[in-house]
Amino acid sequence: MSVERSIALRYLKAKRRNNLVSLISVLAVGGVGLGVAALIVVLAVLAGFETNLKMKLLGLQPHVTIYKPSSNIANWREVAAIIKTVPEVVQVQPMVSGQVMVASPGGASGVVILGIDPTMARDAKLFEQMNLTPHGLDNLTQRPMVPPYPIPDDADLYFPSDNSSLEEDEDAFQGDTSQTEEVSEEDSLILETDLLGAESLLSAPLIQDDYPNPPGPLSPGESPLPEEGSAEIEVPSNLEPRELQGLQTGTGQQGADLGKDRELPATVNYPPGIIIGSELSYNIGQGVLGELNVISPFGTVTPIGKRIPLSRIFQVAGVFSTNFYDFDSRMAFTTIENAQSLLGMDDSVSLIEIMVEDIYRADKVRRDIVQRLGGYEFFGRDWMQMNLSLFSALKLEQTAMFVILTLIILVAAFNIASTLVMMVTEKTRDIAILKAMGATSGQVRKIFTIQGLVVGALGTFGGLIVGLTLCFLLKRYEFISLPQEVYLMSTLPVEVRPLQVITIILVSLLISYLATLYPASQAASMDPVEAIRYE
Repeated sequence: MSVERSIALRYLKAKRRNNLVSLISVLAVGGVGLGVAALIVVLAVLAGFETNLKMKLLGLQPHVTIYKPSSNIANWREVAAIIKTVPEVVQVQPMVSGQVMVASPGGASGVVILGIDPTMARDAKLFEQMNLTPHGLDNLTQRPMVPPYPIPDDADLYFPSDNSSLEEDEDAFQGDTSQTEEVSEEDSLILETDLLGAESLLSAPLIQDDYPNPPGPLSPGESPLPEEGSAEIEVPSNLEPRELQGLQTGTGQQGADLGKDRELPATVNYPPGIIIGSELSYNIGQGVLGELNVISPFGTVTPIGKRIPLSRIFQVAGVFSTNFYDFDSRMAFTTIENAQSLLGMDDSVSLIEIMVEDIYRADKVRRDIVQRLGGYEFFGRDWMQMNLSLFSALKLEQTAMFVILTLIILVAAFNIASTLVMMVTEKTRDIAILKAMGATSGQVRKIFTIQGLVVGALGTFGGLIVGLTLCFLLKRYEFISLPQEVYLMSTLPVEVRPLQVITIILVSLLISYLATLYPASQAASMDPVEAIRYE
């Protein structure tokens, strides 16, 4: 051990003539430790929140999206085949996207409807984090619908709705079951009104495309299936939300097979299905098996040049909940075929969604895909670009918290400087004797620098232990709960990042070192003759 270090440690352990110096030293150690612990815990929580939010967003969004800026992708099968040849591409899924209006007796709302392929959606785990009601994807391709939950034998499956508006406007969903998709002259005049502003359009009779009429609630024990030989299936519409689900139309050979397997008529047509968000379901007052009127602006053009909006009835097949209000209130899913028909897109798609192996290499994969597709006709966006403002705000918040909490260490550093100044004053005679015995100014400076660094190091590593312990307890026992509907998570998330911890330690030690410069320089510049003149 060097002489300077030995003297510095001896000064620290020696009993002080002035107890105030010892008190200030303890406060300096405690202040540095408190600042380091607070920095570690706060940055770990912010990092955990960022990671948690990132995983939730990536569960709802693709890693890379490929699209044409001014048109749909007609040759999407060839484009998808090219994309699959790019390294690191895991999943390719075509998707149809467009804006429509959904209306029911309970209300109306504008939504973005997405057409998906059920098999690809299952492989890509599209609904894994959406809390979709059971059998949602299965019911995309099978009929009749499968109940989402086990129903007791002695339970009444159907519960009358207590929504008076639905009862009053029930006739809006009633109509002749033999009615076809042809629009009468009276309905055409109604449909020619403005899509977004005409109230008469929302209150007009719905075009039901041979869909069965929902009767009233069944009595306990009564079967919802028709008796043998019946010409149609009657499905009640006033169901408790999430009781039953189903998607797609069962016509042609598919309808015949269902009629044979379940003793149902082969001529039954089912309304196409749609999966909606929980907030949208609440806003329009329709749950699983409820009926919606979906209105698209992409209808037929009349001889006088006006476009008639296309209106079709969809049946709610499932309800999902992501806890993202905008997503739950503005998104709806159906099959690609139904979306193409509704939006007048023939066999084209709006975009192609891609999942990659490493989400942090999505930018490179995006550039490779665009280059292979020609580079000028197609555009691409990765998940970092789609959420740039959100993650930039989170990064700014972490930086701001780091700067603010560093001020705690800075305040403690003033205590270190005060301790050393008072120490230099107390040890004036010792410094003079050391210099008289041949100690250089550099050695004297080093003595007090080491003393200040030891105080800072004790506080830093003490705070490190306290901070990491708190992080472990928060993560292990989760004793701080959060309202999930507000913060998208039920407990306080914690993620300790080694780089952040190392940065905190280095910054704390650096501030402690800077606090020693002035007192150590004052001691080093002391004249031994002047120091001992009045001793």
